[in-house]
Amino acid sequence: MEENTDVFNFRRNQGISEEAITVMEQQKIDREVILLMEDAELAKHLPSYGDRIALIDLCRHQTPSVKRKQGLLEKLREKMKLRREGNKDEEERDVLKALKDFSSVDMDDLLDIMNTYECRRRVTVSSLPGIVDEIAHKEPMFIIDCWREVTKGQISLSQEEIQQLNKDLKTTPKKVTGLLKFPAQMSENQAEVANLPKRYIRETDEDKLCKFLRFCTGSNLVVAEVIHVQFTVQTDFTKRPIGHTCGMVLELSDSYDNIPQFRAELNCVLDSNIWVMDIV
Repeated sequence: MEENTDVFNFRRNQGISEEAITVMEQQKIDREVILLMEDAELAKHLPSYGDRIALIDLCRHQTPSVKRKQGLLEKLREKMKLRREGNKDEEERDVLKALKDFSSVDMDDLLDIMNTYECRRRVTVSSLPGIVDEIAHKEPMFIIDCWREVTKGQISLSQEEIQQLNKDLKTTPKKVTGLLKFPAQMSENQAEVANLPKRYIRETDEDKLCKFLRFCTGSNLVVAEVIHVQFTVQTDFTKRPIGHTCGMVLELSDSYDNIPQFRAELNCVLDSNIWVMDIV
């Protein structure tokens, strides 16, 4: 097949020996097999890590058009399940029918389905495949496609390194507590208030903990090195925690009396989902 020919030509262009290429051909290690192989297995034939990454990327971009369409439809089906669970079978059937024979579907029904996915393009026999492609790749895949060329060749992480990175970024009470940095000089009252956010972090649930971290740093992952805690004088009317994500700063009133009061006011801010962003 044309795709496999390109794969073998790629190996030759990378300077891989004819003997190694012959062995792979004899063992029928073609494009589809390469995509299923573990890195350790592929390394037996391609010792260079860079060659393996480049070959896998080539194979992924050479997915046959028929299988590519099937993949898009599978992604579209998943979106249909998430969007409208009750009507997913009917919607799926109408879209598949339109792709095979555009004139056989009710246009109003098809437009209703497209409107469900915020389609703003004119749906025609020629534009429908592209529209389905866009819906299937909406948002997450679009961002991945945009960054693929930028990051290709710049990032090379093994599976173990990616797992470790994910573990390091995961939010835990111990990590978030360790980020808090208080003023070197504090009054007696400020020292007592300083214990409240630490206790709040230890006692709160994971969802609130992620919201608190995002409130202070702009991310629900541990990407900051420190959260600077500052004490300000506030009236009873204006008293509330203030987060500055640009500088990783948390402003607190120095007049909290106990943890229930502190917890109630902080939860009120985190649960409001209306965070005012002031840009200077």
